[in-house]
Amino acid sequence: MALGGDWDGATVPAFLSDASKMPEFQNMLSKHFGKTVMQKLCSDNALAFFERY
Repeated sequence: MALGGDWDGATVPAFLSDASKMPEFQNMLSKHFGKTVMQKLCSDNALAFFERY
């Protein structure tokens, strides 16, 4: 996952409670924003960054 956050002291939704929930989160993103946007958020943008640098 190419998303990050600082959850220290935050109220975290149950669907983000731990890394095992990432497939569910990806499905949620795909459902609401489409597969292309989900892939960009979850991997493609980070891979493109690392390929450039």
